[in-house]
Amino acid sequence: MQIIKVQATDSGLKIDPGAEASLLPYFGKKAAEKDRTNGNGRDVRNLLEKARGSQSVRLSEMSGDDLRDALDVLTASDFNDHLTHRAAATRSSAPTSQPRQPPILPQPPQPPQPPQPAPQGATASARVASVPEPSLSEQVKRIRAEFHLEASLAMPAAILKANEEMDLPREGTLPQQARKIVEKIAVMRIRKELDLPMETTEAIVQKANELMGLENSGDLMGQVRKLEKAIF
Repeated sequence: MQIIKVQATDSGLKIDPGAEASLLPYFGKKAAEKDRTNGNGRDVRNLLEKARGSQSVRLSEMSGDDLRDALDVLTASDFNDHLTHRAAATRSSAPTSQPRQPPILPQPPQPPQPPQPAPQGATASARVASVPEPSLSEQVKRIRAEFHLEASLAMPAAILKANEEMDLPREGTLPQQARKIVEKIAVMRIRKELDLPMETTEAIVQKANELMGLENSGDLMGQVRKLEKAIF
């Protein structure tokens, strides 16, 4: 139990009493069974990582004071699903016979297809297709890289640090905050690359679109993603 508390503290998190009450029987059972992984740092670390993932999902639906109060706390609900899954996996760990699968025959190689030329008169907007929005984990990964944050730093703490560094208000849910941070990072990168003056985000995106021959239409963040793809 002490190992997981230390690892949580190192990640800027704390385990609330309800979560401790859920974890004590789990670690007690492992000790009684003399499980070879009992007390193993890697096993505990995996459990903590899964709990952090559940915490991220839980926090993504919160905002305001509730979000601020919950940023560094792991609750019983963050652990319970994973503890139940591990118990079930232990009960069903006996090997079972699997039906034989038919062999997979190799397929003959396909000849390479020549690249298709862009239609005459196609604009840059047509050539740069819509870029899907990255997932929350991908956005947080970019935030950590941009601000040289430790990969072990919990998602809420990483977003909080980025908000402080960029002087952004902590408004909305965590996904909304992460989206705003990534948008600002991308706009600063575009402005620097195109040597544009310091202006509002909307003005920078509009001038960048004009320089790159892209349309000033649609969601602002979608335009920013298309600009990044076209420029970089």
